Parts: sequence; C-alpha cells; structure tokens
Amino acid sequence: MSKRITGGVAIITRSRKHFLIRQSENKPLGGQWRHPGGSFEKGESKKQGIKREIKEELGLEIKVLGDKPIHIEKIDYKPGYFGFYKAKIIGEKLKLDKREIDDCGWFTTEEIKNLKLMKATKSFYKNKINAFSKLL
Repeated sequence: MSKRITGGVAIITRSRKHFLIRQSENKPLGGQWRHPGGSFEKGESKKQGIKREIKEELGLEIKVLGDKPIHIEKIDYKPGYFGFYKAKIIGEKLKLDKREIDDCGWFTTEEIKNLKLMKATKSFYKNKINAFSKLL
C-alpha cells in the first residue's frame, strides 16, 4: 500500500540550523513545534501547495528543492501523510499569521531535542537526521 501524500512541509536550513514554527494554541496540537507547511488544495502540485502554505503562514517565498520528499510521515492530527521537502528561503519578509503560528526560530539539532515537537517532526529527526545532516 502506498502512502498518499496529502500535505507537505519545508525542511529549511541555514548555517547548520533548522527553521521551525510553533503551532498556535487555538490549532490542533497547539504549542508544539514543527516544520512549516500544511495540506494541499485540490488541483495544486506538491510544490505549489508547500509554497502557498509557507506564503500564507509566514509571508515567505521559498524554493522547493527536488521533486520527491526526503521523508514521509503520518499526519499527527488527521488522516493522510506529509511529505518532507528540502527548501530554501528566497524572500525574507517574515510575517507570522498568528492564527496559525505563535513563534518561529532557527535551532541547532541539540536545541531541537529540548523542544516540544509534533510527533511527525520528532519522527523525522529521530529517523532521518543523520542522513539529512549530510545535506546541510
């Protein structure tokens, strides 16, 4: 059985730090940290969906690197799977949508260990960080 990817997140790194966001308290799993992204809308490609979600949530323009996810994980709070895609920021006009996100930041892998992570994000770091670190 294949895993149907219904959403995606952007793995964004810079200077050996990872960009994460904290889910607003009024959202499912509020207060937990995750990679930015969300669910795809009908008719949009995976790259379009990730770019749209990042623009809506953060006001940032990104470039998704590669056509295939580097990791796939079950969504924590609804049916489906998120693809984890390597990406980079190409426009720095950060503006948080406070209805969705209440904080964001750049973290080392050591700092990430001390954050309250969503289950899918925790699984990514547990299972993929060694291989992913080689891509930094």
